[in-house]
Amino acid sequence: MVKRWHKGTRPIRPMPKDRTKILAWGSFYEKGKTSLFCFVQIMNAQFYIEILCNHLPEIRAMLGDNWRFQQDNDDTSKLAKEFIAENTTELLG
Repeated sequence: MVKRWHKGTRPIRPMPKDRTKILAWGSFYEKGKTSLFCFVQIMNAQFYIEILCNHLPEIRAMLGDNWRFQQDNDDTSKLAKEFIAENTTELLG
């Protein structure tokens, strides 16, 4: 148990040391968004590809071939980079 303290008269509250993290993946564009996918496990290359496989049909249904794929600066594996290059129209940054 980790205890957090505050200045002033706030009481010390026990906080669990190992809280569960909930992660999310989704995409959006100026006129809408895809479904949001929430998960708790660590994302490895194979899991990331699985998420993309499940969401790319939804993206294509909304936008056809007129879209660009952009992701954050997370270090993407070679396997995921190859999948993205083969299955998206254009990759930004």
